[in-house]
Amino acid sequence: LRARLRDARSHIDDLRTWGAYAAARRTSLGYELTCEFVLVAERDGVLPADLPAAFARRFWATWLDVVLQARPMLRQFQGSSHEQRIAEFKELDIRSLELARDRAIIALTERRRGLSSTDMAPELRILQQEARKQRRIMPIRKLLKRAPRATLLVKPCFMMSPLSVAQFLEPGALKFDLLVFDEASQIPPADAIGAIVRAKQVVVVGDSKQLPPTNFFGGEADDFESDEEDHGESIDDLESILDEVAVSGVPRTRLKWHYRSEHQSLIRFSNEEFYSDDPLYVFPSAVDDGDVLGLQVEFVAEGTYIGKGQNPTEARVVADAVLEHIKRYPQLSLGF
Repeated sequence: LRARLRDARSHIDDLRTWGAYAAARRTSLGYELTCEFVLVAERDGVLPADLPAAFARRFWATWLDVVLQARPMLRQFQGSSHEQRIAEFKELDIRSLELARDRAIIALTERRRGLSSTDMAPELRILQQEARKQRRIMPIRKLLKRAPRATLLVKPCFMMSPLSVAQFLEPGALKFDLLVFDEASQIPPADAIGAIVRAKQVVVVGDSKQLPPTNFFGGEADDFESDEEDHGESIDDLESILDEVAVSGVPRTRLKWHYRSEHQSLIRFSNEEFYSDDPLYVFPSAVDDGDVLGLQVEFVAEGTYIGKGQNPTEARVVADAVLEHIKRYPQLSLGF
């Protein structure tokens, strides 16, 4: 008897489920979108657990058909030909880089033929002697002073800070075809002049929205022990070579495309707060949500500075976030 009662109760539950389904089915048949879906699902025997995913697929497929009909350009789109164009572009881009590298090698090789000239022999002899030495090697400043032209033919590109230029290059010893200042907002004009006079052309690359150079490391230690919250003192900014060039009337070109962020939220704040008058073009991410990519803002209610730039409450939150990152993503690095 008990077994029969349990069996009857199970059938009653099934009957209630069927009644709920019948009511939902009757309502759905009144809508164009779901009517065909219900009939096809019943005909093909789609399991109840698969109905939500099947409906979502049907909905988006129907939406896509409507969009394609309303937009002729999308209607003519063919995925296979588009992918082929992408592959061709990648191949041509790689070939273009390779050809540019080969052209640079050929041009430099042609210039190095000047090493065989008679007037270059003394400088070339100095370089060959220094290359064979194992000890007591000539200091760089002295080498560049005694063999400047031969050194430039062998190594035509110098990567140096403005201070290194002043330290290692004698005035008038070398003349460069092109000088490029990168991160120019960080370079004071006084440091840049020495490099500028050694070049025929100058390209200044920088962002006026970034931090300018400061004398943070140039003052006495006592100058920085004041309580920022109490006194509100800050370090005065110094003018950069980027500012000087910006007001000098030389031709300017601004980069518009921002492609270095894997997620658009990484540049969104700067774009809205600093570049609002002339915003950057940002490539949207394929994934807009989730906790793997992008920025997340976390409000710390008790986070306040207690003086001298210290905020222990927020520091603990950051430390906890670092530990959580190590636990969840041990294979990924973490940098600030």
